[in-house]
Amino acid sequence: MNIYTKINFRKIYKDYYGSIPKDANGRTYEIHHIDGNRNNNDITNLIAVSIQEHYDIHYSQEDWGACFKIAKRLELSPTEKSELARKSAEERIKNRTHHWLGPETNYKYCRERVNNGTHHFLGGEIQKKRVKDGTHNLLGQNNPTHKRIADGTHNLLGSAHNLNRLANGTHPSQIMKTCEYCNKTVNAMLFGRLHGNRCKDKTTK
Repeated sequence: MNIYTKINFRKIYKDYYGSIPKDANGRTYEIHHIDGNRNNNDITNLIAVSIQEHYDIHYSQEDWGACFKIAKRLELSPTEKSELARKSAEERIKNRTHHWLGPETNYKYCRERVNNGTHHFLGGEIQKKRVKDGTHNLLGQNNPTHKRIADGTHNLLGSAHNLNRLANGTHPSQIMKTCEYCNKTVNAMLFGRLHGNRCKDKTTK
């Protein structure tokens, strides 16, 4: 299945079982794939569970990436969310799926879409011409950044500092902070750009 194709498994569930129940707090139940394969939307593979139950299932499976996504909908502390983010990053580094670890994971689908003309950046004639003559940056052929990633010299790949921060959970992308003005919990990278004093300025205008 193309990774950009979204299948509405909630609709599949509703069409078969009827309305999706809600918990005591009025939150709609989530649809869990029993075998862990989100592409398997056979009705026998779908089950409705509360948000907490969904979290507990993935936690017991040590699926930290799923836990971190579900945790955004739970009232967990920033420390708990940060720990989940750390475990998720470690897992992705270990299985070579982290987007900082090389072009084979970060650019594979992007390049495929460029090559088959379906990438959303290719709407203009200039863009199409750059693809045709092989100079478009998304193709990675004559682009210094892509070459540095390919030969392992890019700072995002070779930085022991960044890898250590990811491993011990101190990378800004893993540190969660809650804005005192809008009460949203985001990682430190987004916090500095969108929250804190920026939120304060918005609320005082």
